[in-house]
Amino acid sequence: MLRYCLHRLLIGLGMLLALTILIFVLLQLTPGDPIDAYINPNAP
Repeated sequence: MLRYCLHRLLIGLGMLLALTILIFVLLQLTPGDPIDAYINPNAP
């Protein structure tokens, strides 16, 4: 049971890391500033 829990924990941490990197890359690829786009939706 301990091995199963550790396995699931490692998979969860890997998914969290992958999602963090994916979100970071997608935010870097968007033009302009993410905060400016949030405040002013008409900004390019």
